[in-house]
Amino acid sequence: MITIDKYLNNPTKTLHCTYNQYKTRALKKNEVIVSCDKYREEDYLDYFDSKIMRMKHDLHNLTSSKINKNLSFKSSTFEPYEDENKYFIDDLYTLMKEISSVSDEDFDHITKVIKDNNFDTELCFILYTAKPYRSISQKRKRYPVGFCYATLDKTIGEATIEAFGIIPELRKKGYAKIIIEELLLRLANLDTVFMTIQFPMYDDHILEKLFKDCGFTDEYVWHILKKNSFF
Repeated sequence: MITIDKYLNNPTKTLHCTYNQYKTRALKKNEVIVSCDKYREEDYLDYFDSKIMRMKHDLHNLTSSKINKNLSFKSSTFEPYEDENKYFIDDLYTLMKEISSVSDEDFDHITKVIKDNNFDTELCFILYTAKPYRSISQKRKRYPVGFCYATLDKTIGEATIEAFGIIPELRKKGYAKIIIEELLLRLANLDTVFMTIQFPMYDDHILEKLFKDCGFTDEYVWHILKKNSFF
């Protein structure tokens, strides 16, 4: 059992996930998790290997992106907008379905957490633009660009991103950085001690570059190994 003190001494190299996830999630069947320092390929020839990266942010020296007047944020709410008959939760559902392929079951769980106030509602928000970016029959005053859903473990002050993404046709325009920087500022206002993230490693290193540009450090690689059933 890894203690809180050991974890806090070096989060990214101690666990492949947050401390709260470590406490509550059981290891999956036929799964082995190995740090890059201890990984030897010849020991796991009968496993499928997927790598994730862990990074950390101490929430120091934060800056906010200068967003133009066409952009705005909306935090989680179940109330209608003042300027149009549309609900936040509908937009969140659409974004999570399109960007993250979230199942209805998982989405119901997320909305239950929001409704039960198990975390600050400020940590679930959507970035909107006043300019339509696709042919939509419904006329609106603002259109969803992307979303972020984060949680905060108040026992040790650790935050993490649970889900995050940008509409496909609006990627590579700087919106992802705007959302991450907004999240960091919100976390700092909640007296968060630090934030960790874990994400799949891709050949293009897009996510790694994004988080580094936002001030994340302590990058460390973990191997998530799943037994090949053919062996």
